[in-house]
Amino acid sequence: MKKLLKYPIIRHLPYQPTASYESQHKDVNVIKALTCNLIGLLSFNACLKVQASNEVDIDNTLSACITITHSQVVSEAEMPVMHMDYHRPDPTAACGCMSKVSSFNSYIVRDSFESHVLGGNFVFEDAGSLTLPIAAQRKLISRGDMIKITISCAGPD
Repeated sequence: MKKLLKYPIIRHLPYQPTASYESQHKDVNVIKALTCNLIGLLSFNACLKVQASNEVDIDNTLSACITITHSQVVSEAEMPVMHMDYHRPDPTAACGCMSKVSSFNSYIVRDSFESHVLGGNFVFEDAGSLTLPIAAQRKLISRGDMIKITISCAGPD
């Protein structure tokens, strides 16, 4: 009859290094990476909703001295904005502006009726990119509305 020991016998096995924390938890890291990618994809999709469903018309009255090379309308933090790249071969004074300050206004066009949404002033540097807000809230722009943006000299205060 075998005698049962109160404590199990500990056998000494040869030393084997344990895997690092990262490799032991690689499934968790993969899930985190996939979650971040999914969130990024959904955010990117939300950004594209404004651009894909709304036509944008830019009325650049400063076209003689400011060339807009690329523009894109997206939503950032529930606020529609327009990112644009531009080149300024001549100062805005060549377009008749009294200062370096330029002005923008955004409108929603529904059934050939323009509704002013937002406006403001900004300064064009020599060349570069610029981000202008189009509306204070995304809710102000409905799906299918045309967005009209005018760029001009800033008026006197």
